[in-house]
Amino acid sequence: MAEQSPNELIQKYLDATISAEEFQTLEKLITSDPVVADAFARAGRLDSALSAYFVEAESIDASAAVARNAVEEIRAADDYLPPKPQRRGWQVGSIAIAACLLIAAGVGVWFALPRQQQVPTKELAQNVHQLLSGRARVDGKENQPPRDGSRVETFDETVLIAMADG
Repeated sequence: MAEQSPNELIQKYLDATISAEEFQTLEKLITSDPVVADAFARAGRLDSALSAYFVEAESIDASAAVARNAVEEIRAADDYLPPKPQRRGWQVGSIAIAACLLIAAGVGVWFALPRQQQVPTKELAQNVHQLLSGRARVDGKENQPPRDGSRVETFDETVLIAMADG
């Protein structure tokens, strides 16, 4: 059996055409959902008011006027249940969340990548080392302190040089 809306079940109950299975479904909806319970109460009050007017009406014209008013009220209301609110802007929220996740992933990858220390060439030219023992010629001049990138020629078998960075 196709699932029926709460409005259809309420209308069947008021018309006294509801089956036992449909009544159980309606009962579960009323006890679990306050919106359906409120709609059921309003529909019952409207049905009761209409019955009272028709029973107590003194003339057919008065009953017809009451019926017309009730029909107009139902037509204006369109349904027992209020319409569900529409969610707008979910696309914008989803795009914003996706952009944040993408940025976070990019930052994580950037930090995870290994980096090489690059020493600027100007710093290399400024490091001056000290000749501790032995004889050496630095860039063609004897007994000069060697610098980074200098050509060192030795006269002795061993030369001891103290590097600037220790």
